[in-house]
Amino acid sequence: MLKVVSEAFFKHYIDREFFIKGMKWYVWLCSLSLIAMMMFFILYAYPNTQKFRCIVGGIVCGAASIVYFKHEKNKNTHNQLGDEKETFQNNIQLMRSVLIENNIIRFEQLNMLINLAEAELSGLRLSEKLRKWLYGIISAILIPSTTFISTLIGNYEQTINYILQVFSLVLMLVVIYQPIKYLLYWSLDTESQQMLILKRYLEDVKMLDYVR
Repeated sequence: MLKVVSEAFFKHYIDREFFIKGMKWYVWLCSLSLIAMMMFFILYAYPNTQKFRCIVGGIVCGAASIVYFKHEKNKNTHNQLGDEKETFQNNIQLMRSVLIENNIIRFEQLNMLINLAEAELSGLRLSEKLRKWLYGIISAILIPSTTFISTLIGNYEQTINYILQVFSLVLMLVVIYQPIKYLLYWSLDTESQQMLILKRYLEDVKMLDYVR
């Protein structure tokens, strides 16, 4: 039954987070160009702590790529789908219709579906594994850095350069992860992402319609 409900729900489900239909080609081009510039500046400057301008340039390009892409994506999503409240109401109404069509109208039945969805999510999702791997790399960069920075406190300029280097490397990993998460969602992580969304909307219907 869970599979039947899931298939019926996702035929018409509206996903704001990963909605990029209608995004202009120049948005992708500008974002990817900024990411490429960021990687060039940071990797070019990394062996030399004196290349201050390159490090700053990489940080600026990385931050600009995230801010620009998210701004354009949010603007496109709002133009195509309206505001978040409207999307949420449409998805809730869709879930209610799917449950009624499948004769799931009792509280116990809804609870059973939620428990089944929770059981499906018991294993770690691929995106979570990648996120933990990314956090592990960032920790491996940051933790030794705090000890090393303490030895540079007497040299103000060297300390600032080193901090910028560490920050730029962390930012580069975060920026590169952004397009990867979309690739994971569309290819390797779709089933678990959908199950998580399904469980959340089942819980929302339970709260709105059954809990008084």
